Amino acid sequence: MKAIVMYASITGNNEEIAEFVQEELNNRGVETEIEDLFDGDEDAADDKDLIIVSPYTYDKGSIPSEMIDFFESLNDKDWTGKQYVVIGSGDRFYGKDFGAATDRFDEQMKKTGATELSGPFKIHTRIDDNDKAALRTLFDARLPKG
Repeated sequence: MKAIVMYASITGNNEEIAEFVQEELNNRGVETEIEDLFDGDEDAADDKDLIIVSPYTYDKGSIPSEMIDFFESLNDKDWTGKQYVVIGSGDRFYGKDFGAATDRFDEQMKKTGATELSGPFKIHTRIDDNDKAALRTLFDARLPKG
């Protein structure tokens, strides 16, 4: 199985999420790449089996500017047979807009025909031990062993 974590990060929070996810997936025998969409290739997921998208939420629920091209390209993707999960950071201070980009990416990913590994996973600012434990449980339950 091949996976990719596609992320954007201003503060480093989502880069930390991406690195944690890569390590956890590699520990499960999943060959995993990381793609920073600030200067990355939005088509890098086309040959992967599992796609993890990690956006941050910006300015009242906006998609990060460095992820807009990728977000829009999802309208033209047919990722039937692939799996995905959206794991994004946000700040609860913003109330109803907390993690809104995570929700928007989840809805957009559904349009590709990919199968949702889990509902959107929102992290308050930085990934902590509770988030890590929850993600490990998710991966253990949903990914094939080996």
